[in-house]
Amino acid sequence: YNRNKEPVKIGTGIVLKDGLIVTNFKLMNLIEGAGFFSVILPSDSLAGIDEMTDNDLDKKQDLVFLRFGSADKFKPFKYASTSSAKYGDKVKLYYYPNTLSSVVYSMGGVVSGTKKWTSKTGVIEIKPSKPISLEGGAVFNEAGELLGMVTQLYEGEVGRLYLVPAEYIKSKIPR
Repeated sequence: YNRNKEPVKIGTGIVLKDGLIVTNFKLMNLIEGAGFFSVILPSDSLAGIDEMTDNDLDKKQDLVFLRFGSADKFKPFKYASTSSAKYGDKVKLYYYPNTLSSVVYSMGGVVSGTKKWTSKTGVIEIKPSKPISLEGGAVFNEAGELLGMVTQLYEGEVGRLYLVPAEYIKSKIPR
């Protein structure tokens, strides 16, 4: 929301545990400031974002962790390792369209490659079943494990999406 409390940008994030969500730093556009953020919960209610700290931001890797208050309980999931992603593996992308509702969409896709991400891990390249531009969406493997979060920070081939690896996200969860 802008300083006039008008909605200006909507995106997808991943609830990592009760009261903590991760999304793309770029999506939040925190540098401009003067805005407000909220989380739309599955019950269609809004939850405000709690105070942020420097540990909540990882601009270089396009991550921002947001704390929010909610009575809702969320089901935990397992994190997949980058090394488990193989060319041709089927994946499921979950994303939130540009609407003011809690409807989440899904789409199939396949792993189309891996590339270097940091000195210790790689970025996973996904080819969705139809061209789409996403930020912050979750991608799960066939075992239901989080493979990563879609980012536009990494550039590559047209029609491909790139993921911040789940193992990297897990290692950066603020305490």
